[in-house]
Amino acid sequence: MRLILILAGGLFLTTSTAQSTDSLQALNLEEITVKESRLKMPLTQTMHAITLIEGADLRKMNAQSLMQVLQYAGGLDLRQRGVHGVQGDISIRGGTFDQVLVLVDGIPLSDPQTGHHLMNIPVPLDLIERIEILKGPAARRYGPNAFSGAIQIITRNDSAKQINLGLSGGQYGTGEVSGSVSLPGQSMNQWFSASRSWSEGYRHNTDYNLSNLFYKNNFNVIRESFELLAMHSDRAFGANGFYASPDFAEQYEAIQTSIVGLQMTHATAKWVWQPRLSWRRNQDEYIFVRSNPSLYRNLHINNVWTAELNGTGAYQWGQIGVGVANQGALLHSNNLGSRRRQINSAYVDYRGAWLNQRLILNAGISVHQVTDWGLHVFPGLDAGVRLSDALRIFGTVGSTWRAPTFTDLYYEDRLNVGNPDLQPESALTYETGIYWMPQHTSLRFGYFVRDGKNLIDWTKAAADDPWRPDNFGSVTYSGWEIEYQWWPTLPWIGYLYTSYNFINGINHAPESQFSRYALDHLKNQIQFHAQFQLTKKWNATFAYRFLDRENLDDYQLVDLRTGITWSHFECYLQLDNLFDAQYTETNLVPMPGRWVMMGIKVSLDYD
Repeated sequence: MRLILILAGGLFLTTSTAQSTDSLQALNLEEITVKESRLKMPLTQTMHAITLIEGADLRKMNAQSLMQVLQYAGGLDLRQRGVHGVQGDISIRGGTFDQVLVLVDGIPLSDPQTGHHLMNIPVPLDLIERIEILKGPAARRYGPNAFSGAIQIITRNDSAKQINLGLSGGQYGTGEVSGSVSLPGQSMNQWFSASRSWSEGYRHNTDYNLSNLFYKNNFNVIRESFELLAMHSDRAFGANGFYASPDFAEQYEAIQTSIVGLQMTHATAKWVWQPRLSWRRNQDEYIFVRSNPSLYRNLHINNVWTAELNGTGAYQWGQIGVGVANQGALLHSNNLGSRRRQINSAYVDYRGAWLNQRLILNAGISVHQVTDWGLHVFPGLDAGVRLSDALRIFGTVGSTWRAPTFTDLYYEDRLNVGNPDLQPESALTYETGIYWMPQHTSLRFGYFVRDGKNLIDWTKAAADDPWRPDNFGSVTYSGWEIEYQWWPTLPWIGYLYTSYNFINGINHAPESQFSRYALDHLKNQIQFHAQFQLTKKWNATFAYRFLDRENLDDYQLVDLRTGITWSHFECYLQLDNLFDAQYTETNLVPMPGRWVMMGIKVSLDYD
């Protein structure tokens, strides 16, 4: 009932005030072109479930990291061990942390070792233009790793001359310093960013030290345009109970992640061609007893490189996209051994619109040749009808597939034994829904079904047995979701978001007595997030979350942020978990109670 009242109030305000004044600025959805497909299209013409987080909105959130930003999006399951994005897993619609693909400006951040490191992304929040969350099958667009969905992070291209500085501190000896600068030029635009954060930890052995570096360069050579990205993240943290049993309180981990990508854009009369080269290196050092590394230590170093060529053509009869890619992975590990994997892929995509843009069809197919598992084909179809400029109905169908990680296949210690005979997971997903997008508003209702086959889960028959992964059979996930976003023209509110997601999982195979991942999804999830401008200088952000997990107690969280601005300065106060709720997100790791932070932000324009 509470959600219905919130939606009703938001809809009433939207209808009654959308035309209130021309002097107030709000987001115009008609002008947004999403990049969730290689075929770019207006947000108002997408025909599947997509959530948009604008950069201006996320910078006002109660967030210290990208992980915290995403926890406010409906349909995403963020399961953190610790705080402030130190370590956590992300899943979409009941999937596992290995079934989501994250991209930065089109660069796929695949990790063949494990999905645990997927969110080691050193993109500063100040330099994000927007985040596009594609829910549902995305293999035809992005490849096999986009099993249950994909998250595309798009960085800023504006050329404002600006310096951003930040300083914050709070409980448990927590602090952060950050800085970024944009350097626009006639033929070259550059962005630099650096940050350092630390904490003594909210309980024994949960201290952390994080460092991030980011560089972007847009430049022109003759008539061609290029984009260069370079990022590095260095994180070291106490991992009390993070892995294996919560009784193991002395674990420690240090991870270094480097990402480099170079893309060229070449435009002709009808085609735009974009060749891209990218490389990602991840080094993961795990120590079982922090004070005694010689007792048990894992060191994994993996390199993933991708070479791809994408082309988009525009004709009177529609858009067509074609592309080829080669991705290679090389792992050196004292536990997993030396491993290689290669994926060769090709795709073709088509988008057409008829009857004055009322009937829209987006169909495609991708083909992937994967080491050890041969050739696999992923067809997909999105279709919809625009009943009016604001209202449309849509339906999608698509197949997805995921190869086991090297950890699934080869990991071995006293408590875990990998399975080199594992087979890939696969799924077929169906979805239908309704979009309503009047000016400054997005309302979506959808229902989906995902039939998964050969899904991988770590199980054991008895408490004393080691965990072992197996293709344990088939699981059907189904659910419905409602999501409402509003970018108003009112002077006192800047953004409102609310959603409800329900997921039901049915395991068609006999369940083992002990299971690590199966059917531990969020069954009910409610999100509410609003940003207010209380006075000319005083702003506030309020966030409420209700999370009901299949195998854990449900809990509610309230976060509050308030700030005072003077010209280019802002002082703010953050209150995470305002009512001091006791909860856990994964592996029985207790999350912190109320956490208070204070900070200063400075944004300076220069000539």
